[in-house]
Amino acid sequence: MKSINIVGHEKPIVSIKFNREDDLLFSGAQDRKIAMYSTETNERIGTFSHDASVNCMTITPDSKYLVSGDNYGGIYIWSCYDGKRLAKIDTQLTSGVSS
Repeated sequence: MKSINIVGHEKPIVSIKFNREDDLLFSGAQDRKIAMYSTETNERIGTFSHDASVNCMTITPDSKYLVSGDNYGGIYIWSCYDGKRLAKIDTQLTSGVSS
């Protein structure tokens, strides 16, 4: 197994996920960011920004979308292909979104 160096977060990481193909790794942190890394090159290839600390995330089985939740109750849907935010749902939860 190859090691991956996760760098660039300014606060603790709270969630790590691999896609089905194991060629992408996502790390979500309290710094309001999700970082995307290539497991083949060990490079950070994208950053997704939240309005609050990232609590949880999951990747769809087809590896096309990343879904994440934060402390303000926001649920985000991202494209894994280009990192674009496709949707944001404000749940109005006072305790945030967690899995």
